[in-house]
Amino acid sequence: MITLLKGLQSWIFLQYPKLLVGGLLLAVLPFVGLSFYVHPYYDDFKVYTYTQGLGFVQFFNYWYSGWTGAYTVIGWWFFANPIFYSFFAFKLIPLLYILLHWASIYALVVVLVHPARHIHQTRLMISLSFLVIYLSQAPALNQTLYWYVGATAYYLPVSFVLFFYALFIRYLSSAHQVNLWQYTGLVGLSIFIVGTTPFVIVWHVGLLGLFTINAFYKYPKHAYYLLALLLITLAMTWVNLGSTGGFVRAQALKNQLAQQGISFEQNTFKLVTLSCYFLLYHLGNWLSSSVLLLASVFFIPVAVRLEQRFNIQSKIIFTHPLLFLVSVVSMLCGFSLIVHYFHSVSVRIWNIFFLIFLINWFIFIQLIVTHYIRSQNIAALLKVLKIKPLMITLSLVWLWLLFVPSRYNIHNAYYDWLLVAPVYEKAMQNRYKILLDAQKHGKQEVAIPILSEREKSKIMFIDDISTDPNYHLNKLYGQYFGIKQVKGIK
Repeated sequence: MITLLKGLQSWIFLQYPKLLVGGLLLAVLPFVGLSFYVHPYYDDFKVYTYTQGLGFVQFFNYWYSGWTGAYTVIGWWFFANPIFYSFFAFKLIPLLYILLHWASIYALVVVLVHPARHIHQTRLMISLSFLVIYLSQAPALNQTLYWYVGATAYYLPVSFVLFFYALFIRYLSSAHQVNLWQYTGLVGLSIFIVGTTPFVIVWHVGLLGLFTINAFYKYPKHAYYLLALLLITLAMTWVNLGSTGGFVRAQALKNQLAQQGISFEQNTFKLVTLSCYFLLYHLGNWLSSSVLLLASVFFIPVAVRLEQRFNIQSKIIFTHPLLFLVSVVSMLCGFSLIVHYFHSVSVRIWNIFFLIFLINWFIFIQLIVTHYIRSQNIAALLKVLKIKPLMITLSLVWLWLLFVPSRYNIHNAYYDWLLVAPVYEKAMQNRYKILLDAQKHGKQEVAIPILSEREKSKIMFIDDISTDPNYHLNKLYGQYFGIKQVKGIK
């Protein structure tokens, strides 16, 4: 028996990287599986019905002057909107966006992490771990992954920010020469990023501004190139945020709030207090996560190696962790205030908050390690973290925590994928059959079943049709299928 246990222990030690990667892939699997049960919703229909038959210039002008200045998102809606091709194409979008998110993390890890052993497995573990932490704790994946319009506006841009900084680090690594190809790539990515949602824009422009200031002190050869990049980025930011559509949308939201008796001028203290309360609530919720805290412990040896390899303290002037913490919390407070002023978008915006928080959280840990690298406490902690049996045990505990029924999304995702999604798919196919049949026979009124509770996914479900034919989703179904009145029946 003892021999058997020793053999099992040796096998686990030997296969540990593969076991961890396998566990992480199993954690991602249900989110990928659910993507094959996605269907169009709300604005997916609206983008089609409002602009059907328009060329790109007309399509762009309609949205840019009438609702949003996010030129990248408008272009993506036109060229890559599945509703212009087939409903099945919707099922590929979440899969594509998950892959893009992972690829962007992996690209960043590649330029940062160069382990002596198991190089590919280590990079895969780090990138998959970050992806799993996000998917397992994101507040509203239904609106920022499984809804095409929401995912394109609020999830996709962050992946391109990570691609940008992966290329940015590679560009700066050649300190004595300017690589024009890489620089051109940075310009293109930056223009792409600031054509998306304002929250990602503010975060990206803020970071780029700090790195530009830093370049005049630490990278003089690149300083004026980065200044030019920042100016181009700011100019394109104005193209987005200064658009007619942006003002139209802001005014529409302001009028909507005014009808509810809400005015920023009259309720400043209330809105500021409320936004800070919700920010602290979410931060407390995220920071109390055992999954995130254990992952933070695992990151410390990686942070030490990054400092030893890049000598961050000598290359960046903004390295004090307290200064960074105050800056990030102030930025998130500002974001939170805007969200609660225009509270109609708050649910999906919190997903961006969480993603930005995650990235900044690990930067914060890196800065702590950088600042206290020679501290005896760090040295003592590293000795403990080098105890292989302890680290493997903690890793297995971390994986187990991800899968147990709790506040994390993975258990719900598996439940939905294996039990709810097939029933939901059958109900939606039946709905389309009724609508297509009504369209074929020229019917102007049709009744379709409302989803039952057992057909509603915890991860994917947002909203459904109503018994009221004037409900917005009923009207959008009618407009798409060419039917005057669509009524929901229980």
